[in-house]
Amino acid sequence: MSLEHYGIARSIGMQTYRLAVEKGQYPFIPALDEMLKGGPLLDERSLGTIDVPLCRVVGTKGAGRQNAFAADFMPILPEDTEFAAKWAALYQSQLREGLREPIQCYEYMNRFYVSEGNKRVSVMKSLHAISIRGSVTRLIPIENESKENKIYFEFLDFYDATSLNMIWFSEQGRFKKLVEISGKKWREPWTKEEIQRLKVLYYRFRAFYKELGGDRIHLTTGDAFLIYLEIFSVTHDLDEPFHNLRQDLVHIWSEFQSQSRDDGINLLLEPIDKQWMNTITSWFSISDKAYKIAFIHESTPQSSSWSYQHEMGRLNLEEHYHGQIETSAYAISLEAKDVDKVLERAIEDGNRLIFTTSSTLLHPSVRAAVRHPEVKILNCSINSSYSAIRSYHCRIYEGKFIMGLLAGALGKSNSIGYVAEYPVYGMTANINAFALGVKMVNPAAKVVLKWSKLKDSSLNPSLPCETSFISDQDMITPGDHSMAFGFYHRTEGKVENLAAPLCNWGRFYGKIIESILDRSWKNVNPKGASSHNYWWGFSAGVIDVIFSSRLPEPTKRLAKTMMDAMSREEFQPFAGVLIDQLGNLRLNEGQVMEPMSIIQMDWLMDNVIGFIPTEDEVVEEGRQIVRLQGIR
Repeated sequence: MSLEHYGIARSIGMQTYRLAVEKGQYPFIPALDEMLKGGPLLDERSLGTIDVPLCRVVGTKGAGRQNAFAADFMPILPEDTEFAAKWAALYQSQLREGLREPIQCYEYMNRFYVSEGNKRVSVMKSLHAISIRGSVTRLIPIENESKENKIYFEFLDFYDATSLNMIWFSEQGRFKKLVEISGKKWREPWTKEEIQRLKVLYYRFRAFYKELGGDRIHLTTGDAFLIYLEIFSVTHDLDEPFHNLRQDLVHIWSEFQSQSRDDGINLLLEPIDKQWMNTITSWFSISDKAYKIAFIHESTPQSSSWSYQHEMGRLNLEEHYHGQIETSAYAISLEAKDVDKVLERAIEDGNRLIFTTSSTLLHPSVRAAVRHPEVKILNCSINSSYSAIRSYHCRIYEGKFIMGLLAGALGKSNSIGYVAEYPVYGMTANINAFALGVKMVNPAAKVVLKWSKLKDSSLNPSLPCETSFISDQDMITPGDHSMAFGFYHRTEGKVENLAAPLCNWGRFYGKIIESILDRSWKNVNPKGASSHNYWWGFSAGVIDVIFSSRLPEPTKRLAKTMMDAMSREEFQPFAGVLIDQLGNLRLNEGQVMEPMSIIQMDWLMDNVIGFIPTEDEVVEEGRQIVRLQGIR
C-alpha cells in the first residue's frame, strides 16, 4: 500500500518535472548553498523547534539529495530503488504513529531549506499536511533596497510579535496592514489566543481558497487573505461554520481575479458631454415607475457638515425630479455597528442605486455589492481598487487653488493660514494647491499648516497672530454659529467670510444617474480596468465657489478668470516646476502631474510650514478614516 502511494506521488513529481523542462525552468528542488554561494549574511540565529509551514518549504540546504525530488518536493526516482523503499517506510510510519523526529532546516527570506529530513517533507506534502515540526536556523541577509528584502525585514518584525510564519505578501506594508486589521499596534506582542485565532482563520481560508481555484490566480494566498479581511472586517468566531467562510469567498472571487490581473484604477475625470437632465427626463417619459435611490450617511446631517452637503445634493435631485425619482436617506449609527443592516434594509426597500456618502462605509459597501450584484453601489472616496463598486469624489483641490489666489492677493503679511482635518487621499493635494495659489501672486508668502484633529495639542500650535487670512473647513453643520469656515479674514474678535469652495453634489449625482439610465455607465472602460473612480472638478461643472461682496472686484475677476481656464482645461495647478519642503524637485518645467500622483501626494510644497501627521497622532474618532484612506 505504501509503495502504491509512492507510485502516485512519483507520477505527480514526474508531471511537475516534465512541465518545468518544457518551460525551460529548473526541474529539481533548489539548493540554498548554491543560491548563497558563500555570500555575506547579516546574522544567523536559532529559532528552536517550531511548526514549519509546508507551503514555505521549497528546497534543500545542500545538493546531495536535490535530484531525487521535482520542484514540488514529490519524488521522481524509480520505485525499485532504495530511496523509494525508505520513502514508503516513512509513509507507513506516518500513518501508523506519526513522524515524531523534527526535520533540520534553514530559513532564508521566509522560505525553508531542509538539511535533514527531505523524505519526511516529501511524505507530508504528499499527504497535504499543513506543517511539520522542524529545528530551524534563520539566515538573515544584509538589508538592501530590493522589494523582497524590504518585505522580509517587515516580516521579521511581524514574526517577533506573533511567531507566525505561514503568511507571505507580495508588497511592502501588507504585514502592517494585517496587524492594523487585527486591532493591534505594530510590534505589539500578540497573546497565544490571538495567534491561534489568526492561524486557524488563515488555514481555513487557505483550504477554501485552493478548493475554489486559488492556485490558478496570480495572487499569493496571503494577498487574497488580506483582501478578504479588509472587505469583511472579520469578526468570525473559531466555532463558526465553515460554509460561511466559503460563501464569503465565492462572493468576492471577482475581486481576487481583478486584483490578480492588476488592472489598475480607471480615473473618470469628465462625465460624458451631455446636458445632465435630458436623458433622465426622456427615460421618465416612458416609465411609469419612480427610480428608487438610497443615500446612506455615516451620521445625521444635523451633526455632520459632510453629511449635510450630501443631503443637500439629494434634496436637489428631489426638487428637479419630484415624483419621477424616489430618494431616501439613511443615517448610520457607527457605535451600534448597524452598517450592514442599514444597507440590507435599503436594498429590501427596493432601491437599485445606492450612494454611501463616506469613505468609512467603503468596505460595508463592497460587502453589500458582492452579495447583491443586481444593485449599483457607489462610495464617496478616492483611490478605491474594488471592482464590485464604483467610487466618486470632487477635485476640491481646484477650488482650494482659487482660495490660495485670494489669500495671496489679499494677505497683508507673508503668513497665510490653512486648517486641515485628516491626512487622507486628496487632503495633501488641497493644501499644496492652496499653497500654489498663494505663491502665484505672492512668492514670498508662507502657508502655516494647522491640523484640527490631532490628539496632542503640543504638536499643533495655534496659528500666529499675524496670520489673519485663513482657509478652513468648507462648510459647518446646521445650527453651528461659528463663522470659521471657507476662506476668511480674522481680525480682533471678528471673522469676515470672503469665499468658500463647494462641491455641487446635486449636479454630481444627476450626472451619474444620467449615465446609468442612458447606458453609458457600461462604456467607461477603454483601458480594461476593473475599478472605476469618478473624480470631477470645474470642467464637469460640479465645483462652485461662493464669493463674498466684501471681495475687491479686481481680485474676484482674477479668481473667475482662473476658474474659467480650469473649466476649459487650459490650466492645471500642478504643472511646471514643483519643489517640496526638503528641496526635492517633484515636477520639471513643461510637465503636468498625473492625476493619480495628485491623489497619492504625500509631500508638502516648499512654501508650506507644517507636517503630515501619522495615524497615531490623530484623534481616536478619526483613526478609521485615516486607516482606510490615509496617504501613509
